[in-house]
Amino acid sequence: ASHLGMPLDYVLLGGLVCIFNRNNGFYFMCLYGFIASHFSGKMSRLVLICGPIVSVACGIWCGFLLDMVIEPFLLLLGKKGYVAKPSTATVAPPTSGDEKSAKAKGKNSKGDK
Repeated sequence: ASHLGMPLDYVLLGGLVCIFNRNNGFYFMCLYGFIASHFSGKMSRLVLICGPIVSVACGIWCGFLLDMVIEPFLLLLGKKGYVAKPSTATVAPPTSGDEKSAKAKGKNSKGDK
């Protein structure tokens, strides 16, 4: 484990970032990390296969920190913030009560007076 150096210290933090942003890449990273750590425990020369996953996890942590530091400055300079748009599948278009009652009675919405 000492062969991997300082990036090994940040693997756990990179994994925590991935837990809150799960996707298919995260699951692949977990599987690769588990397999690499298992086989490197069997033979010390196989620590080499832990290098890529350690560097990826460290890079995820460093990228997260960089985003957290730079984003407030970008917002001050005029970057638009993230605004979640409502899903169109769950939101029904608004209708007035008169149209509903006219359709229920089977009459024209303009009315027959």
